[in-house]
Amino acid sequence: MASVRQTHERIDTVVREDEMKLETESRTVNLIDDSSSQTGSRHPTILVAEDDIEMRRMLAWSLRRAGYEVIECQDGMLLMTKLGLLGPRRGLQEIDLVVSDIRMPGVTGLQVLERTRDFENVPPMILISAFADQAAFDQAEKLGAATLLPKPFDIDELVAKVRELLPPIDTSTLRRRSPQPREVALPFPLEVTFRHRSGSEPIKEAIDQLALRMIRFGEQILHCHVVIDARSGNWQVRNWHHVKLIISTPGHPIIVEHDTGSGDEDENLYLALHVVFDTAYRQLKQKHQKSRSHIDKKNNTRQ
Repeated sequence: MASVRQTHERIDTVVREDEMKLETESRTVNLIDDSSSQTGSRHPTILVAEDDIEMRRMLAWSLRRAGYEVIECQDGMLLMTKLGLLGPRRGLQEIDLVVSDIRMPGVTGLQVLERTRDFENVPPMILISAFADQAAFDQAEKLGAATLLPKPFDIDELVAKVRELLPPIDTSTLRRRSPQPREVALPFPLEVTFRHRSGSEPIKEAIDQLALRMIRFGEQILHCHVVIDARSGNWQVRNWHHVKLIISTPGHPIIVEHDTGSGDEDENLYLALHVVFDTAYRQLKQKHQKSRSHIDKKNNTRQ
């Protein structure tokens, strides 16, 4: 079975599109922030340190969606630099919270956390790790980590912890600051079913955005149904999800299924949704090309 990392290479275009949208949003937010800086209003800034680029993108995407400013870095040395642990701290961007992987090239998250004990006014740190055992939990607690989340974890779980540690966001300001997504009506019915757990708005929003990619094949789609089965107590994979996408089309339906953690222990629900929608998109594209080829062949025969 292909690993999720290999699958990520196939969906890189989708993630890059999300990044481009986020960059546009960030530029808009920065312009508004400059005009409102005189009033002292500022949204909390989170520094995300993760060497896995896909995981880092998803963490940053989810935290931005929750209304936070996000800075990204890919290793422990850069994390220490941005926190001012390797040189002058004057002029550094203010950081309110750090979300860091433990295992990173050069310097680990635990080593960065230990280094922060020599400084004052250092933001709290949430550590994440795919290799967390009791010893790691004990060491993280001893060094003063705000919490340690073992991978895989629900993004909603992380966002909930972030909200515990940071001041509440002024939602009225958030609505003014954040550009509203374009309302695009899907040309086909979209149904989302959550089993064993209620669905969150960020997940529903992610599904809506992924479904928008299939608008070009709207005439072939009679109905689209996403089923998410979540069993938090699975003994093999923590917060295990089974995602099933059923697309009713003329002829045979397209059915794609995927389990989180089936190929990569770092995988979460958001990445699993990308996997099933990307697979379905490619199958719809193939079906569309066959249909066009059949029509062209039929037209040529008539001529």
